[in-house]
Amino acid sequence: MFLLLMIQLLINVASDSESTKRDYNGHLDINNYFSFVVCIETHGKTPEPIKFCTGSLIKSNWVITAAHCLVHENVTVSYGNTISRQLEMKASVLKQIKHPQHKMMRNKEYWSVTDDIGLIKVEKIPINPLAKLSSVDYKEFTESPVVFAGYGFTWMQRAIDSVDLISQIKAIDSTPLLVGQGETIECNLEVVWHPSICVNSEQKMRRVADPGGPLIHNGTIIGIFSGSSGNKMVYVPVSLYLVWMRQVMLRDKKEQQKLRDGDKTYNDKYEASMNVTIEIEL
Repeated sequence: MFLLLMIQLLINVASDSESTKRDYNGHLDINNYFSFVVCIETHGKTPEPIKFCTGSLIKSNWVITAAHCLVHENVTVSYGNTISRQLEMKASVLKQIKHPQHKMMRNKEYWSVTDDIGLIKVEKIPINPLAKLSSVDYKEFTESPVVFAGYGFTWMQRAIDSVDLISQIKAIDSTPLLVGQGETIECNLEVVWHPSICVNSEQKMRRVADPGGPLIHNGTIIGIFSGSSGNKMVYVPVSLYLVWMRQVMLRDKKEQQKLRDGDKTYNDKYEASMNVTIEIEL
């Protein structure tokens, strides 16, 4: 859990240093328009699962999210009613796959985030409609109206086993999906964040965004939230990764076919790879 907390602290430079958590302003998804948005949770030192990232269901068993979210092994995905956490259901995670070129580096003189996108394979989730991904060149989205959604992320400067910390996390975990609005703008970032779509919004709306959450324009996802720089929210454009995602899914389909064909040796190797974070080299 500490690894994810530190990653989020590094990339979310817009966070208020005096705040102990994201505040939840914005609008509830009262009409359940964003039923394809899911919550990614980890089962660590706390009795209850802790939500730490957001994702979007693009196939019945595939979720798109940020690569830097894929750092845990004991993970589940919550889905269903986006306005009541108590009515949500859970699906097991089978695989976590980061983009092979994903990197995050920072020192006193240099900071870069590249290809912050990943996929999660889950057991089949009966949700319809699924998210739609945009194939439009992300550079075309200039001064475009957008909406974004997220469940929120909690980070504290105290130990994860703190009783007070755990109680605060549980309280925040009851928060339903929130939706914000903004407009795409030129990035002109002081750090290397490639590739990127930048969004400007009111401060209270900006805090709705969550790592892995979708950026939506005209009903299609154009970006995945990676982090913030100054007053800008930074998203990874999905159009650049459509081919990679299809390759990942096709490779997995072939793996499943081998299993059905009864390849005992392959089956043993496949079982050993379950529930671990892997990186695919194409």
